[in-house]
Amino acid sequence: MKGTITNWVFTIVLLIIILTLAYYISRDTNYEHWQSYNQQPFDYIKNGSSPLNFYIRNKYKKPYRYPLKFYKSYPYPNMSNY
Repeated sequence: MKGTITNWVFTIVLLIIILTLAYYISRDTNYEHWQSYNQQPFDYIKNGSSPLNFYIRNKYKKPYRYPLKFYKSYPYPNMSNY
């Protein structure tokens, strides 16, 4: 009789721990919504989460080897300056 009560208590405590962990894992709603945006005047493509908080930095120089571009597949396929 004593062994079965101990087994019941152990089972109930184990179920409470599993249900508590399942609740906290399923409650995680930290979704980040990534967006792409272009920075002018040379069309630099960046990405970030909402809200997009970035400061406007005036570009006074042209990028290195300005007219030449290379293929970049991140964050999506595009051409970017060197």
